Amino acid sequence: EQSSADFDSRIAEINSRINEKQAEADGLDRKMEQSSAELSEISKKSSEAGAEFSAVESELAEAYRRKSEAEIAAAQSEHSAQEAEEQKKVFLADLEESEGKTARYNEELSQVRTAVQSVVEERETMKNRIAGCEKLNEGKKRRMNEARAALDEANAKLGEKQQRYRVLSDIEKSKEGYYRSVKEVMNASEQNRLLGIHGIVADVITVEEKYVLAIETVLQPVMQNIIVDNEETANRCIRFLKETGAGRATFYPLTSMRGRNLSEPRLTSERGFEGIASELVECDDEYNEIVRNLLGTTAVVDDIATATYIGKKYGYKFRIVTLDGQLVNAGGSFTGGSRINKGGIISRKQEIDALYTEVTSLRQSVKEKTEEYSRYQAEAAKAAIEMEGMQDRMRELDGEEIRANAEISRLNSLIEQLSKQGETSKQTLARFDAQIAQHRGTADEQHR
Repeated sequence: EQSSADFDSRIAEINSRINEKQAEADGLDRKMEQSSAELSEISKKSSEAGAEFSAVESELAEAYRRKSEAEIAAAQSEHSAQEAEEQKKVFLADLEESEGKTARYNEELSQVRTAVQSVVEERETMKNRIAGCEKLNEGKKRRMNEARAALDEANAKLGEKQQRYRVLSDIEKSKEGYYRSVKEVMNASEQNRLLGIHGIVADVITVEEKYVLAIETVLQPVMQNIIVDNEETANRCIRFLKETGAGRATFYPLTSMRGRNLSEPRLTSERGFEGIASELVECDDEYNEIVRNLLGTTAVVDDIATATYIGKKYGYKFRIVTLDGQLVNAGGSFTGGSRINKGGIISRKQEIDALYTEVTSLRQSVKEKTEEYSRYQAEAAKAAIEMEGMQDRMRELDGEEIRANAEISRLNSLIEQLSKQGETSKQTLARFDAQIAQHRGTADEQHR
């Protein structure tokens, strides 16, 4: 802008000088015309005008000198105008360069704005993805926690059942509650010192939970009687007990035991009748005769009132037992009350079997729940990693947007600056054109 002001000042000075010289030249032209006319007149009048002619001639020479000076000044003005033209070209080149920069900055600005828009769109998409993942992760964490709670519960239950199973198994292994004679025979069988031993009565039967108390009550006196292959085996066992002084025991040879049956078909129609005791237990076929011998003539009913009614109705010909362990004996005697020992050998064995099944099932359940928990845990960990990656990307996008906006501000500032410079330059160029046109017109008039 300073160079533009200096240039304007110089142009104004040149214009002033040209105007002065032009006015001076115009005056000289008039004088020359006047002198020429006077000279012609003087030449015509007489030779006496010689001295005056010389004076006029001298004035004419002076006029020619001044005209030459005016022409020189015009030439100088033309030269100055040409110099101004050259400076204008340089100024135009600078202006064109500024316009080129402005165009490039606008192109860069458009690209950066496009990039910012892409960042905004990606961030919005990422924000939605994060929100969706957070909901999914909440569900996964909830399922993981639920799976963990279920696993802990299953482990606790398994531990409880395993402990109970170990206790009962140890009791059964030590044959707690067995008579000494029965323990000695069974131990000798386990050590293969006595062969042909099948076990005690409680070992060979299985009873539905509903009927356990009733069957244990009926079998209580014979539950520890020992089942053997045959009469010879029974004799060997008896000799063994005598030789060891271990006491007495009862043996049931498979070859000698015969079953008994209760023949009262009307019982099935009696209210509260559950069934014949031998039909309410399960055993291998080889033990059927023994089971029918022990239980075949015993009826199982729901309660003592029913037992009393049936016993009286059928003349107390057979034994009747209730589900809670009360007895109406053949012949009419009653046995009952509360049980001091809450669990018998059959109950214990069946509980051990049930616990073994339950423990096996619980172990499988714990395995499945462990796998389920591990799967949910892995899913939650994977989701956490994915979430962290998305959050990292969000932070990157925030940084990209900040940098892009800073670049937009920088480019806008440059474009604004160049725009202002361009407006000033255009005004200056307009003044250049007007002044140069004026100089050229003045120079043309000087030449004419």
